[in-house]
Amino acid sequence: MNCKSLLLIFMAAIMVCLPACSHHNSTPPAQISVSVSGSGSVVEGATSQYTATVSNDSSNSGVNWTCSTTGTASCSAANFSPAQTASGSATTFTAPSAVESVTITATSVADSSASFPLTVNITSSGTTGFQGAYSYYAAGTDADDVNYTVAGAITIDANGNVTGGEQDFNDSDGVTASADTITGGSLALDPTTNTGTLTLITNDETLGTETFEVSFPNNSHALIAEFDSDATSTGSLDLQTSPTTPPTGAYAFAGAGFDIDFDPFVAGGVMTVGSGSLSGTIDVDDDGIVTLDSSFSGSATAPDSFGRGTISNSPFGIEVSYYVVGPEVIRVIDLDTDAQLLGSAYGQGDSAGSFSNNSVGQSVISVSGNSVFVPIGLVGQFTTTPSGGSFMGVADVDDVGDVVNASAINGTYSMDTTGYGNMTITNAGALGYNLLGIYGVDLNLNINDPNNPVGGGGALVVELDTEGLGVGFLVPQTDIVTADFSGNYVFDGQFVTTNDEADFLANGSVSDLSLSGTGVVNDPFGDFSGDVALNSNVTFNGTFTADGSNPGRYVINPLNMIFSETNSVPITATVYQASGGELVWLETDSESTMIGQLQQQGSPSAGARRAARKAGVKH
Repeated sequence: MNCKSLLLIFMAAIMVCLPACSHHNSTPPAQISVSVSGSGSVVEGATSQYTATVSNDSSNSGVNWTCSTTGTASCSAANFSPAQTASGSATTFTAPSAVESVTITATSVADSSASFPLTVNITSSGTTGFQGAYSYYAAGTDADDVNYTVAGAITIDANGNVTGGEQDFNDSDGVTASADTITGGSLALDPTTNTGTLTLITNDETLGTETFEVSFPNNSHALIAEFDSDATSTGSLDLQTSPTTPPTGAYAFAGAGFDIDFDPFVAGGVMTVGSGSLSGTIDVDDDGIVTLDSSFSGSATAPDSFGRGTISNSPFGIEVSYYVVGPEVIRVIDLDTDAQLLGSAYGQGDSAGSFSNNSVGQSVISVSGNSVFVPIGLVGQFTTTPSGGSFMGVADVDDVGDVVNASAINGTYSMDTTGYGNMTITNAGALGYNLLGIYGVDLNLNINDPNNPVGGGGALVVELDTEGLGVGFLVPQTDIVTADFSGNYVFDGQFVTTNDEADFLANGSVSDLSLSGTGVVNDPFGDFSGDVALNSNVTFNGTFTADGSNPGRYVINPLNMIFSETNSVPITATVYQASGGELVWLETDSESTMIGQLQQQGSPSAGARRAARKAGVKH
């Protein structure tokens, strides 16, 4: 055989081998997988939304929903509407009328071996101790990345049923819903943690049913976070003690939002309200254009049965409605289609007309940007010398990833008899934070828990610099004893980047400087959790490291958010202790800014009570 024949035979052999070799080395198609997001608890007979996400399904066939239980409940595909959904589309689950655990399962239509089971606790509808009239408000971002605000009031009966209510809604896309009716809903709580789910059924076809996760430090107050596929936010829910009583007296106020040009703005000041009229002094920062110490006047209608009234020619320069929490606290929300605002007004009580530099002492401060367009935050602590109008302390700042830690701050401050004042940070210790408006509140009023007799005093805060915008508060720092903040806590946080938002709400404990807890994370843009927007049973843990140079300041590095065995997100958080029952924190990483609170559950600790008495806080 000649060489040419051998070559032809060799080439033929290669040609025969190529298809087989190529097939052997090809990458197998990716396996279909399913994940489910939604609440881990639903009140018996109530509804809740669940969403399945299917990966690697080229047919886009979606999932079938089923339900099973080992108990007495009747639970099947009939509990879902619809029982088959496309990937990313929600189904409405109606819980059986039995208090037990059920398993809801989403199974791929294209591959029945791919499924995701989720255990859901069906809780009792009874909420003894939490019935009554409540006012709520929250701010955040919807699923279309549009900023929104909501405020309202509801009544809850002893069985956890929402028997009525009223709500206002406004977003930066021009969608406004004024005085919507709350036609129903439910509050489902885990009695061991006082954490659960609040659903509100509105008469508005656009808004439909809103779902909030709630966590109560006490029976009259809860931190809340919207937890559905439509939006994410954080806010609070507070017992209304006298909803139909018109606001009267001296108040401090502050709010944040957008003007008619969609530019962010903040405003704050002091005012006197009475006989349907109001007047006062206001500071405004409209996207860097600062106007200080301006006079205003306006009028207000009396509150209706849910505590809702309206204010014309408001101090914010736009039409707003308000909801009464109590004689000294009202929430305000904008009603205009071309502007947006959410804020509060706090009474000055017996302190009205007698404020001075002495009204601001050793304090913890927290200020944050008012939207994803202003992702900045500051937390810190300081002491004052009232006679000289000076202060000094330490602060941590995260300004769109530009971070300073444990930075020395000092400067001057003043507060006049009306509670109107300001602070000027004269060194560069707080980055772009230089001028802050401060507006004094009743020494017996807790800014962050209005019905709590402990932790009163302080001021609302508005940043008034040309390059940054923010609102917040300063509260007396009455207790920096590390041991005094051991106990059970509810805690929240709002993450913002230059484009997106995510929010969390959790319940846990602090022991020997270790924090552990579980909660929910609403991450509609997948910045932390990947493809899953609604994340239940997220684990939080971390260890507080005390700052030996600045007692009252701590660092948690890392604070872990554990979504699953394969997804744990660590962040760095700086914490400042105002008392044994109240702390504030700020993420100090470059990727995002998170700011929030930790509030102790149950009665104030002995340390907090002792410190309050020493500070002269009345009970």
